This record gives sequence, structure tokens and C-alpha cells, in this order.
Amino acid sequence: MFEQSQTKESRLPYYEYTGPMEQSPNDHRQHRLIRLPNGMTVLCTYDPQAESAAASLTVNVGSMSDPPSFQGMAHFLEHMLFMKLGLTSHATISLLTTKTLKVAALQANVSLADEVRKFYDMYYSASIMKLAVVGNHTLDQLTEWAVSKFSAVKDKGDTSLKLDSHPLGPNELGKVIFYETLGF
Repeated sequence: MFEQSQTKESRLPYYEYTGPMEQSPNDHRQHRLIRLPNGMTVLCTYDPQAESAAASLTVNVGSMSDPPSFQGMAHFLEHMLFMKLGLTSHATISLLTTKTLKVAALQANVSLADEVRKFYDMYYSASIMKLAVVGNHTLDQLTEWAVSKFSAVKDKGDTSLKLDSHPLGPNELGKVIFYETLGF
């Protein structure tokens, strides 16, 4: 049950969930669930104890979507998106990932910028993304920020990766696999 509404300050359109929301009796924050005109679902949370505002976006695109020649593309693009939106100064990109992608582009004789754009155009769609915004600002202010910053993300329908089978086969299932991080 989403009803059409608009932000208080900019009069931008969005849809607000009007049905019941389950909430823990221990959770004293206020929540508002909205859907942007582009189909993105957003949970805004007013937390009077928060020291600042924060946003978390799941784009529903990950390493399984990486082109074979460009491993790390999904993670690289995730950071680029947040840097472009100007939402965080902590969106640093691994120097190793950047160099690896640049080398892969050189070896394939293609432009890394073109490959990033192709990947973005293929997978990034508002209707498969979910956003959470929390802060010590009013729900109206958090809604204003979410609608104004994220409504421009294009909706291309369901672009999520479709797998023919489970990515793990009988050789991997039922085993504990340990990884060791290599320091560079």
C-alpha cells in the first residue's frame, strides 16, 4: 500500500507506504518506507541518538556479474557511484583494483571508461536497488535527501543476474573453505 506524496521542501514526488510496519518494542526510532518514482525502495530512519546521517545502498549487483576480463568491476563501480553522488569521503577505491582494471583494459585494447559505462548500463537499475538512510534529522528531511539524490537513477527493469544453476557445485558444497588475505 503505497500512496503518492511529495517532499515538503522541493515538492518532489514519491510514494509512501501506509500499511502497518513491524517494529521491535525496543526500537524507539521512527521509520518511513518510501518508493521513489524510479522504483527504488528507501527506508528512512530518524534516530535522535545518531551523531550524523548515513546512507547505505544495495545495488543488487556483485562479483558474480563481473565480466571475466574485468574482475572487480562491480566493486569499483560501487565506489564510483557514491563518489559521483558526493555522499561520502570514505568511498576510496583500492589502488590494486584500479590498476588491475586498467591493465585488463590495456590488454584488451579497450577504454576502461567505456567498459565501466557498459557494465553500469547493463546492470544498474533503480528498481532492483534498496536504500537505507538514517540520521538525527526529521523524517521529512531524510526523505527530501533520499528523493532528491536518488530519483535520477534510471530504472531499466529487472537487470539482476540470472544464473542457470547454483554457483557452487558438489565439489564446493559441504566444505569449509578458508581464505587468507595477502598484504601488499
